Amino acid sequence: MTSFSSLDLFQESSGISTTGSDIGLNGHVTVVHKDPEGNVLSYSQYDNVITNQGLHCATRTLFATTNGTCAMASATDDFDFIGLLADGQTADAADVVGETVTGGGLDPAVATTIGIDVVAAGSGTTTGNVVTGIQKTFTKVNATQAIIAGATLQTGAADAVFATKLFTGGDVTLNENDTLQITWTITLGN
Repeated sequence: MTSFSSLDLFQESSGISTTGSDIGLNGHVTVVHKDPEGNVLSYSQYDNVITNQGLHCATRTLFATTNGTCAMASATDDFDFIGLLADGQTADAADVVGETVTGGGLDPAVATTIGIDVVAAGSGTTTGNVVTGIQKTFTKVNATQAIIAGATLQTGAADAVFATKLFTGGDVTLNENDTLQITWTITLGN
């Protein structure tokens, strides 16, 4: 059996050109806070941090490998839950489960809208991006104020975290019947 390092695998050439075909995995978060009458109180957009675990789990799902750290129970778990981070918490993917807000209608929950769009670019064999949108609107259901400092994109069963973001524009203070809409946009492409 011939052994090779993973670096050797990518250095070998079989005549396939990779020029101009860099593929990235990027994330973006949109946060909309509204009062009970539907008036927008704040609107923010952020680039997010895709965790190492998120990258490992994506690789595991795409290529059926067990390499890397992926806390998902199986390759079929989905990153379709959105959690909210409490004030003073960090966006530490290793400990985010204990940091998400619970109660008052703000428990981590499965997204209510998930959509996939393929954006073409150029012509012929030139491809564009695959964009996935994942959205959840939370409604604060009791009179106790909640201060939200960030959000996570995670699984529901194993609580593996794909992406996370602290709101660098400032915390969001939710009062009774306020809504907070979190939309993650994940782009796979160049």
